[in-house]
Amino acid sequence: MRGRRTVLSVAALVTVSAVPTAVAARTGVLASVVPDELLPPQVIARGLPASPSAHPVPPAPPPSAAPPVAGQWRVVARYTFDRGLGEGVVRDDSGHGHTLEVASRNGGRIVPAVRGEGLAVRYPRPCYPWMAVRVPKAAASCPRAVLQADSSEDLNPGTRPFSWGAMVQLSATATSPGENILQKGLRTRTGQFKLQVDGAAGYPSCVLTETRTARFHRAFGQRTVADGQWHRVDCVRTRNRLSIFIDGRPNDHRRIPPTLRISNSMPLRIGGKGVLRGNDQFNGAVDNVYVARG
Repeated sequence: MRGRRTVLSVAALVTVSAVPTAVAARTGVLASVVPDELLPPQVIARGLPASPSAHPVPPAPPPSAAPPVAGQWRVVARYTFDRGLGEGVVRDDSGHGHTLEVASRNGGRIVPAVRGEGLAVRYPRPCYPWMAVRVPKAAASCPRAVLQADSSEDLNPGTRPFSWGAMVQLSATATSPGENILQKGLRTRTGQFKLQVDGAAGYPSCVLTETRTARFHRAFGQRTVADGQWHRVDCVRTRNRLSIFIDGRPNDHRRIPPTLRISNSMPLRIGGKGVLRGNDQFNGAVDNVYVARG
């Protein structure tokens, strides 16, 4: 598959009128848009009724553990991958037109993978032992591939509450110094939000970097997701807190300034920060990727 520039057709955001009144009053979310396991964990904790799903929903944290979120959540990008990778394209299941396309180098391939009754996507495995990726000659020839969608204003949360996450599968033999699952922006130049898995142990973390100051904030997962099993990892930014949830359970949080702003013109990327050398290639499988805004 070869990388191509994505042309977006961004649809209007769905309004809360699509939600049954009782559910909307109780949850403040667009319940009809997204199945339970794609919603931010605190939404489930607030009592959203379970809906049938091909993929089991992990236990949700108790309401007291969920960070408070004001206003309504709007799912602005959602990828279930159940329609596969026809011609290297993945449609945005949220209806907002953030179509993903494959970009690759050195023969890197993203392939469909069966998960439950649906599909996920799998990225290239490491081409060298994990410590060797820091060696320039080794890293230069590694296969690299990402999925990416063009930037859009609704993918820039600014200072609003928002959440991003994915279902992730990674084996203990596929870890590396850094593997980026989902991100928009770069740390040093544009500001960013990111979900990543780092180190041989495979611990996930959620990252925010302020666009104007490049100040860096990270919430660390307290257990590995590199065990070959599927895990749900969610990142949640509220007014002054960045939190990480693993399998629906709160794992860590960090205080952040309420004025922290994320806004850039970089693509939304899944699987790495690009296809150049040192792209922090993800070496596992992902499913049910989403971005939701408050």
